[in-house]
Amino acid sequence: MCGIAGIHLLDESYRPDSLDTLAARLLLEIDHRGGDATGAACFGTYGVRVQKASCRASGFLSEWNGTPVGTRTVLLHTRYATQGSAAFPENNHPVAHGPVHVVHNGHISNDATLFDKLGKVRVGRVDSEAIPAVLLAAGWESADAGLERLSGAFAIAAVHEARPGELLLAKGGWSPLVWYANESVLVWASEGAAITEAWRRAFGTPPSRFNYASEGDLIRVTGANVVRSRFEVPKPPKPRVVRAESYGQSWHWNYGTARPALKPGPKSAPSLAPVDACRVPIPKPTELDLGDKLAEALAAVQDEAPGTVGVWNGAGWSDWRPGDDPGLADVRCACCDDWTDPLELEEVFGELVCLACEAQLTGAGVLDPK
Repeated sequence: MCGIAGIHLLDESYRPDSLDTLAARLLLEIDHRGGDATGAACFGTYGVRVQKASCRASGFLSEWNGTPVGTRTVLLHTRYATQGSAAFPENNHPVAHGPVHVVHNGHISNDATLFDKLGKVRVGRVDSEAIPAVLLAAGWESADAGLERLSGAFAIAAVHEARPGELLLAKGGWSPLVWYANESVLVWASEGAAITEAWRRAFGTPPSRFNYASEGDLIRVTGANVVRSRFEVPKPPKPRVVRAESYGQSWHWNYGTARPALKPGPKSAPSLAPVDACRVPIPKPTELDLGDKLAEALAAVQDEAPGTVGVWNGAGWSDWRPGDDPGLADVRCACCDDWTDPLELEEVFGELVCLACEAQLTGAGVLDPK
């Protein structure tokens, strides 16, 4: 899980004094999705300025140079490192291949194959580098053809150095992408809440409605024109279902979801039939006393990802805090960004999704329906 965000000025003459505030707050609001590295790339009349560091957003911002005069587009990223050490800058975002720069949330599973087929030498080890490589190979005007070569999950923003007034946003797989545009500025992020808070700090009253990218959406921004089109998302291979021979049960609390997890026994334990630990039914709240355990789970989630657990206060959502009634808590779905009962969530590849989104992923072949 990583966080992406950014800003594109649709009106070339628009120069908000709060551009740095907006960018900085976006980074802080998506920091819980990363933690291993933070980066920003600014594009404008001066060319490109890239700054990144293997630290959290707060540490990065203490040394960030801000947006230079003449900035048109800002790419922002907070990284949760999975492939390619965050100790090496070339693995951190924004990543570039030639003149194409990209921020990416998700995972590309065929990056090595793509580099072999393209006959290109990669700079780092991060899988995300395959994205600017295929965009460059396909040609900027044929970005859809490049994106269709990617296997895995992705929500991206891309900028070409030679075309600083243009921007590409795209979503493939289940990585979330939210955006908002008025006549002057377009802002995007992995979460609507990030845009809401950043906008409030920079401009005041935030937008009330956002655009949620669907799988296969390509948003091409050229100057002030925003054009939405579609590309074919390759059907990913079904993930391997982990099975285990186990006996007995223990309770495992993860992301606010209560489910019996099988506890492996010693080697001398009697062998039972394999059990799919991912598909054990979630118990109903009325069947178990979940109060204390659920509160512990919610506190752990909120500590790891602030803003993920909330309660409705009558006028808006506020962070759930230990001591609050866990029965009033809802958890944000990483797929549709809606608030959901914590007992009606599933963990999908490290993300929390509601049952409706899980059903859609299963129907799309992303998840094993067993």
